[in-house]
Amino acid sequence: MRKILLVLTACLAIAFLAWWNYAALSIRIQHYRYQAKALYYRYFDPVDRYTRALAGGGFADCGRVPLARDPSNANRCAWQAFNAHRNFRVIYDLAALDSQPFTALVGTPDGRVFEVRFDRTLSAADIRYSGESRRCPDPVALQIDEDTGTLVCTPSAVNDSEFSRIR
Repeated sequence: MRKILLVLTACLAIAFLAWWNYAALSIRIQHYRYQAKALYYRYFDPVDRYTRALAGGGFADCGRVPLARDPSNANRCAWQAFNAHRNFRVIYDLAALDSQPFTALVGTPDGRVFEVRFDRTLSAADIRYSGESRRCPDPVALQIDEDTGTLVCTPSAVNDSEFSRIR
């Protein structure tokens, strides 16, 4: 009888402590969930996956240009691949206040070129991606954007309705 009372007291004490620290435990679980998502996106980045799939096999990977870095080498690589009628991809990180936008130019094996835009929104509890793409109009012409230094197709998009949402 004494052992049963001791076990029951211990169970009640554990239940009380769990109830008492519920907020701290729930915050910690959210933190681990956020870390797991960040780890997933680090190794299975949707921008990387989508642009690789669009470019097809054997593409010229002109790299990813970090924010505030000189894009001239990546631009040269993409320009040369485009002129040689090879498939390619180049990704540029852009600046924003509350998110991490990316833009990419992807050439496909059949000669089409796509402009791809992604936006990664970070919050305390979640990471969300949204993306859209558009096919560059024929005949495809590339030029360097004066504001960002990135390679873009011309004529540029008149409005956002030219882009289709990536699912």
